[in-house]
Amino acid sequence: MEKYEKEKNDYKHKSHKRKTQNEKKTQKIEKEKDYYQKKRTKTKNKINYYDYQPLKAIPEIDNPSTEEKNGWLANLYENNQFQQQKIIKMNQEYYSQHCPYLDTIDRSRLDFDFEKVCSVTLSSVNVYGCLVCGKYLQGRGAGSCAFLHSLELEHHVFINLKTGKVYCLPDDYEVDDPSLNDIKYFLKPIYNQEQITKLDQSAILKRAFDGTSYIPGFVGLNNIKRTDWLNVSIQALVHVNLIRDFFISIENTEKSSLLVETFGELTRKIWNSQNFRGHVSPHELLQVIRTASAKKFEMGPNYDPFDFLTWFLNSLNFDILKKNRTKSTVITEAFQGKLKINTQKYSSAKQNETDPQNSPVVSNTPFFFLSLDLPPLPLFPDNSKKNIIPQVPIYNLLKKYDGISFHDLPVRREKRQYVITKLPRFLLVHIRRFSKNFWFEEKNNTIVNFPERKRERKEKEKEKEKNDSDSDSDSDDDSDDENSSISFSRYHLIANICHDGPSPKEGKLKIHLLNKNLGKWFEFDDLDVKEVIPQMVAVSEAYIQIYQLDDPKI
Repeated sequence: MEKYEKEKNDYKHKSHKRKTQNEKKTQKIEKEKDYYQKKRTKTKNKINYYDYQPLKAIPEIDNPSTEEKNGWLANLYENNQFQQQKIIKMNQEYYSQHCPYLDTIDRSRLDFDFEKVCSVTLSSVNVYGCLVCGKYLQGRGAGSCAFLHSLELEHHVFINLKTGKVYCLPDDYEVDDPSLNDIKYFLKPIYNQEQITKLDQSAILKRAFDGTSYIPGFVGLNNIKRTDWLNVSIQALVHVNLIRDFFISIENTEKSSLLVETFGELTRKIWNSQNFRGHVSPHELLQVIRTASAKKFEMGPNYDPFDFLTWFLNSLNFDILKKNRTKSTVITEAFQGKLKINTQKYSSAKQNETDPQNSPVVSNTPFFFLSLDLPPLPLFPDNSKKNIIPQVPIYNLLKKYDGISFHDLPVRREKRQYVITKLPRFLLVHIRRFSKNFWFEEKNNTIVNFPERKRERKEKEKEKEKNDSDSDSDSDDDSDDENSSISFSRYHLIANICHDGPSPKEGKLKIHLLNKNLGKWFEFDDLDVKEVIPQMVAVSEAYIQIYQLDDPKI
């Protein structure tokens, strides 16, 4: 009996002890439950990042019941995950404005003029630029080229080359700091309408990040590999007001062909007043031209700028028409004129002049260029036994389009008469200097005398009036020049592409551009930009010229 009572008392003692332990556990669980509920109500409205303390681990329960699993314990897990997500967002918001790696950015190594292609995979999709070393790398996720680059070299700041957003890797949060605005503007310059209208009015020297001084719009272009034909063509087009104002606006070039977008981007970089260096590279545009022309124009060979400008203007015109679906574009508004051609076949001795086959055929055709033929070079030297370079006024060359003289075409057995019925706002003149024979291609070095600025022309007109009053014969010659000029006196020169060298393969292309605000001429030889006097422009061997119609208000 004593043994039985002893066991009974021990059992009661153990059961009482077990009950007290269970009660303590339940009390502890209830306290934890109240704590997390209070914490949840506080963090529902606002979570302070600095007052936050890590959540305590969820209490372990010996064999929890199904009600506990599906009840408050499940809510506790959800609450924990919800808070963790909020804290991650708060971390991203905080570090986006207080990124610790901004001091590693090296602006001297940034160059956004190259083709936006990953340097590892050669892919053009989702490409980022490292702001520490300047490399182009693809992706932002785990395992991507940019992600591995950030781990291996500890370069953490990257910019999306399409959107301009800056990210920190491998943490993968966006960085929003005002100190990065200059890099974003260097990548994608943006102009409003007021800035576009004031481009010609401001000619102030700007200081680039590398210390060089430059005038916006008058910067050199990098010669990648015998690409002077591209540089002079681009420089001439971006100084035509209508073309520049259209392509410098992002609204006109976005959602268009790659050729239009890239040319617009290069135009904005040339006129950028916040450049990091005093020159621009047309590398990206050259790659797009190579693809669009099916390798007709690429780096390496020396091409004729007239052939390139003809293809380039027609391609831009076609792409803009395809997007806007209008009858005219900015290309036609700027450069297109109308020409009336009177064609007459040669009549043989057996044929009658009244034969309808010999009657003249009249056609009206639009044009972008006016081609002028130079007189042939003299075969023999002059009396001093020296070959003096001949000179010819441009008015004599324009007699081709006076509507009076005929020009023979022996190959087609016909002769033509040209009359300009509509002059464009910007006149493109092509002076034919190169001719091919069976053996080689030769160059005509004749210098073409062209009109200068309007004020100088007015002074010359006054001198002519005085001379006309003295002699009647001179007045007859002057009247012929006025008729042959087809109102050419209303134009003034703004761009002059010239060729220096004995032959097209050995020569070098340069361009002279007029700064309208300063009234000065600048010579562009790829990266070399220098001021020249107007007399040097006049004696150059002009090949392609752009004339602008004078404002009647001037």
